[in-house]
Amino acid sequence: MRVDDFEKAVWETDKILIRIRAPGETRVEEYDFSNEADQGFSVARWLSTRITDRLKGHKVSVIYGDYTEAHRNRRLRTVRNSYK
Repeated sequence: MRVDDFEKAVWETDKILIRIRAPGETRVEEYDFSNEADQGFSVARWLSTRITDRLKGHKVSVIYGDYTEAHRNRRLRTVRNSYK
């Protein structure tokens, strides 16, 4: 899966905006989740259970609605609410 498609799949499934630090055509593993992650997960837990292993070492940022980077101890609920 291309990086840009991975970012879109994350948004469509989890309603979380991420940016992977790699060219858009870079290949990573599939994002094969169909249900939204629990809103009580921290960003760190969500990244470690759903994202990091699939990116083949590429860095990723979770982005708030104001386009700043989310802290890893924030809850997904907080991140999702920032888009409203």
